[in-house]
Amino acid sequence: MTVTIRHSTVVDVPDDGSSPVGTDEWNASHTISGGATGQFLGAFTGSAADFITITGSHLPNPSTTTLGGVFSLPVTSNSVLSGIGNDGTPTRATTTGTGDVVRATNPTITGLTFSGALVVTSNASGAFAVGPNGLTNPVLQVDGSTASQATGAKLTGQTAASALVNLEATSSGATASWAIDAKGAGTINFGINSTGTISCWRATNFMNGTGTNYFGSSSGFTSLNAAATASGALTLPSATDTLVGRATTDTLTNKTLTSATLATKLTGGVFTIAQSGAAVSHTGTTSETTIATIAIPANVMGSNGKVRIEALFSYSGGLGTWRPRFKFGGTTFHEQAAFSSGGLSARLDSQFTNANATNAQVAAALIQANFASNANAYTTMAIDTTSSQNLTITMELGNAGDTVVLRSYTVELVLPP
Repeated sequence: MTVTIRHSTVVDVPDDGSSPVGTDEWNASHTISGGATGQFLGAFTGSAADFITITGSHLPNPSTTTLGGVFSLPVTSNSVLSGIGNDGTPTRATTTGTGDVVRATNPTITGLTFSGALVVTSNASGAFAVGPNGLTNPVLQVDGSTASQATGAKLTGQTAASALVNLEATSSGATASWAIDAKGAGTINFGINSTGTISCWRATNFMNGTGTNYFGSSSGFTSLNAAATASGALTLPSATDTLVGRATTDTLTNKTLTSATLATKLTGGVFTIAQSGAAVSHTGTTSETTIATIAIPANVMGSNGKVRIEALFSYSGGLGTWRPRFKFGGTTFHEQAAFSSGGLSARLDSQFTNANATNAQVAAALIQANFASNANAYTTMAIDTTSSQNLTITMELGNAGDTVVLRSYTVELVLPP
């Protein structure tokens, strides 16, 4: 090994052929090979041509030190050479403890403590790795190999009062997303050991139709999945409740079925479709006016079902006539001859039946006294009962100053066995 140095001691005398050197040799290079001793504050000792060890509390004042092979500097005091300025003046750094400073292609450094910023510049896939086996299955690895890399992660510690640690994406652009992956079929787990809740502050997307699984407290799980071609929104009620399933047996309470279609038709009995005792008052116009509407659900009548209706009315004012009517699907199937101003109340009953078809009905004559013959023919209708249809009660006053009140009504469905 070759070491090129400048001497630490100079005298103002010409060279006499021995050390110390004179001023005329201060800038000369002196080559020392193998073991050698120089006039320094420390001493060189060489054990081979490619290895030399420098010992001492500090180095002298060389302007250049050219070393080959391995350079080892045991630190035995608190001052070692840390650099050489452009003017040849060495700089020294204060150290604590003892250890070796190693200059090698891939040095191994053990037990370092850094104070201040530490910046690693590398485009290697293993730019930074921590683990007992280095880059082989490390606990932590930082990959800087992406070309034109501009995104990253930032970990920020907070105060104990905030109880937070912030992990966020960084980028030279305006936005950056996170991608967190397990390996292979591994599971990504959140909050395995913590006892607090996991909060999502933004909309959450579950991709590729995989859905979500909700595990029972003792066993099993329930999966929530969207349709293959998904759309729409599912809004849950603001109540503590149990959802009704399509394939479960449930009891419905306080529910209104609008335009409902029953897959399994009712059979053999009398079913109340609607009933009310709430008074509905009508006055102020002589035009025929709907005072009650009852929906007959689709398909409930079948081909031979019957609908019965009963209604009770009261009258006041004494100024003119009053006339109630029943209609199904907009067609009148019962009307009463106008009552005179002397009639203070009336009770009406009527019915219609599907005539062995879902779109044909028969009923009594429009003006029909109960259980009496009638010179008029029976009434027919052609209403499609496979769709929901409205049964309505209307009222027509002869004088707008009179008042008629619908006191109650009942609508029943009668089905054959």
